[in-house]
Amino acid sequence: MDPSLISSRTAPRYPLGPILCIQAMELITGIGLTLLGSGLPALAALWRLDDASSGRLLLAVFAGSAIGALLVRSPFHRTLAAGMAMIATSMAGLALSGGHGLFFLFLLFGTGLGLAMTANSVLTGDRYRERRAAMLTLLNFSWSAGSAVSPFAVQLVIHHAGVGGLFWCMAAAGILSTILALCLKDRRTAAAQEVSRRASAVGLQSSRRVGVFFAVFGLLYCGTEAALGGWVLTYVHRLHFQISAAPPLAASCFWLSLLIGRAIAPAVLLRIREELVLAVALICAFAGVAALLTLHSLPAVMLSAAVAGLSMAPIFPICVSIFMALTSDPAQTRWMFAVAGLGSATLPWATGQLAAGTGSLQTGLLVPLLALGLMLLMMRWPGGGTDLFRSIFRAPEEQPLPPSGPTAVPSL
Repeated sequence: MDPSLISSRTAPRYPLGPILCIQAMELITGIGLTLLGSGLPALAALWRLDDASSGRLLLAVFAGSAIGALLVRSPFHRTLAAGMAMIATSMAGLALSGGHGLFFLFLLFGTGLGLAMTANSVLTGDRYRERRAAMLTLLNFSWSAGSAVSPFAVQLVIHHAGVGGLFWCMAAAGILSTILALCLKDRRTAAAQEVSRRASAVGLQSSRRVGVFFAVFGLLYCGTEAALGGWVLTYVHRLHFQISAAPPLAASCFWLSLLIGRAIAPAVLLRIREELVLAVALICAFAGVAALLTLHSLPAVMLSAAVAGLSMAPIFPICVSIFMALTSDPAQTRWMFAVAGLGSATLPWATGQLAAGTGSLQTGLLVPLLALGLMLLMMRWPGGGTDLFRSIFRAPEEQPLPPSGPTAVPSL
């Protein structure tokens, strides 16, 4: 990458307290979005759910996340608080429901998650414009950390406190997060407002073409991540390994690799073109998922899950950073999160439906594999994919923007 794209301007220092609060809430949403998949075997046994019914609950969570993304409005800290309050309410309702109204309660839970995650991302990108690339990467890292610890944390809580205890723990975390969110201030510096005005000029160029590409790409990516995260533990559970910890271990391999990948992705992107990173990542992710479905020894399953997670790590952060740079109104990014949430809702549901129809979860997991294949095809479409990314990343050379743009890499 052109060294001129690296920021040399000294960004202002920010108070540490609000940053820690934001990261803690993102970690909780990471646990929340993977909670159903991590506890699915226990929940299915408790409520006597088949694959189709389990898939409908996954559909409820991720459809709710898409709805929640569309509800984000300024001031973003209050929207974040509302999302966390919905999480607390739905979790308390599940603890008291006795297995009734599950679809509605998980839909409410997903809506709260979508509201909170999107508001947190927009709040972070808007509040810390001078260090947006670094702060969004840190936010993705925190979310992935929650996703990585979720399988073991959920299994541990269920083992010691039961399913009801799991729901009450999440309800308590939601209440605490609501209080923390209300303590945040939704501010932007004068420098951030200037960046927003200048970014609007670039946002007018090829916005429709870029928007459609990233909407479809985000839908397929988030659907793939949600399908794998939601079903991998159940899939490994059905392989009947003698080691009881094998299913959560394999799921954690996927999420932990995603976490590690997002920690190292910024350094990689400083040296390798973004479109090349995406192409290689998609190829490796496709190979990892294919190996997961064909190799059934425990080491091979763990390695395949790790390869898939590590390879998928840089895809979505790049998309979000670019999309936020192309709009002068931060709230408009909710549309990308909403479309991505639609993919997160439909692909796990389609996986469950195909698994129920064929009697094989292995067959059902062909859904995320095919989605990765479609993303690879998109990278090769004439005028789109690789060509589109090249035109986007040449934009800073043609349109002089402040160095806090999507390709600037300010230090924390």
